[in-house]
Amino acid sequence: MEGTKLLTEMRMGTPRMRTIMITGYPTLETAIEALNSGADAYMIKPIDPRKLLKVIEKKLEEQEVERNNILRRVRNETLQIDRSRLAEVCLRK
Repeated sequence: MEGTKLLTEMRMGTPRMRTIMITGYPTLETAIEALNSGADAYMIKPIDPRKLLKVIEKKLEEQEVERNNILRRVRNETLQIDRSRLAEVCLRK
């Protein structure tokens, strides 16, 4: 299976997963296709392990920020629902 097709299928199953496309046959077309298909990074072989680790660390940090933003939004929505229910109970009395 071609990498960009695999990437598309992976995105459908796990949309928030971070992905790094690594290729030994780079072209501008495949780079654009990979990024448009949802790759978070595009790297060319041979890979410098230090650069790969830096990219992985950066993508994990971005994922953590996204996770924290989602948790914050859910907490805020929960608080709004709780306040709204409290207001309903107070109005009934």
